[in-house]
Amino acid sequence: MNNKNKMSNKHVLMFLAGAVIILLLFRMKPCGKTEGFSSASKDGKLVMFYADWCGHCKAVKPTFTALRSEHGGKYDMQDCSSPEEAKRYDVKSFPTFRYFPNPREPHTSANYETYTGGRTMDALSSFMKVQK
Repeated sequence: MNNKNKMSNKHVLMFLAGAVIILLLFRMKPCGKTEGFSSASKDGKLVMFYADWCGHCKAVKPTFTALRSEHGGKYDMQDCSSPEEAKRYDVKSFPTFRYFPNPREPHTSANYETYTGGRTMDALSSFMKVQK
């Protein structure tokens, strides 16, 4: 290999490394930005606080996503993969489910009920049917 080819390979590697860094930066979520936990509605909602790396969260996420698609604003999700987000919502284990009777109120323990029931579609939807 001559010096010109070595320099060309070096530039290609630098370009690829830069592209990877840019892609990673675009995929990152800024701290404090919610993925979908909206407090715009005054209607009660069940929120699933999850972490992308959690196996239990991965198992229940399709069920919860289906409920969210089917029932709109009654179900919401919040990514707490970062320690800052988990601390913000006082989430200590994953997944955590909380019912907010009025999502517009501050997200303090006095304003929500922790859901500890089953993680099936029937169990989650039955819980929401009795909430008013």
